[in-house]
Amino acid sequence: MLIYLTQRSWRLLLIRSWRHARASLRIYQALAERELREALRVALLQLAASQERRAAWKAERLRKLREALPEDRDMLGARIWRWLLIRCGSRLALAWVDKVEEFYLAISWKLIWLAMKALPQRTKLPY
Repeated sequence: MLIYLTQRSWRLLLIRSWRHARASLRIYQALAERELREALRVALLQLAASQERRAAWKAERLRKLREALPEDRDMLGARIWRWLLIRCGSRLALAWVDKVEEFYLAISWKLIWLAMKALPQRTKLPY
């Protein structure tokens, strides 16, 4: 049962992480469109390309797990949040994206730890 819950949690986390990568991509592109400084615009476009590669990698992982990819669109709340972040400027938007990525990384490590803890119990031989 614990193994099943861990696997299911991993899939849900992967879907949420994919959605975040797509949302971050849209934020970086919108920031790049508004940015006046050329150097920062180029850096934002590079970040957008990086997020696009990350989203493609996560989509491939979901396909390997035979999980359907959700529709690639933002909900109303995500669109409002992106609008606010863009109005607040690059510094705040980049900090927000970084914090959310740290959150997903921390949860991923906790799920890995849980899976490693459950694995020995699954492989125990009855005496």
